[in-house]
Amino acid sequence: MDKWSYEELQEFIHEDIEEFMGDGLDIRQASSRVQVEYAKSIEDSELEKLIIYMVLCEEGVKHGFLRDDIKEQTQELLRRIDLGYCDPQLSDEERLKLRDDMNRTSSLLA
Repeated sequence: MDKWSYEELQEFIHEDIEEFMGDGLDIRQASSRVQVEYAKSIEDSELEKLIIYMVLCEEGVKHGFLRDDIKEQTQELLRRIDLGYCDPQLSDEERLKLRDDMNRTSSLLA
């Protein structure tokens, strides 16, 4: 994660969702806009993609509608993400938070 810290990326996405919804978009549209805005990060980094999709899941549940494609993509990422590969990109604190967030997101999607 070259551009942002783990928490910064999460915070940016939460803020963007709130901003997009404040501009009149519903959660479906705001989620799509995040996917467009963060397309390069989603394409370039499995770790950033996982973080982005976990936040999209959390926001979807929070706002009462989780798109099926986001749910399915997140479940797939949670199944196949290699934490061993991600570990060197994260601090010890970030690694623990990621594992906790992955468990929490898995519970949300169950």
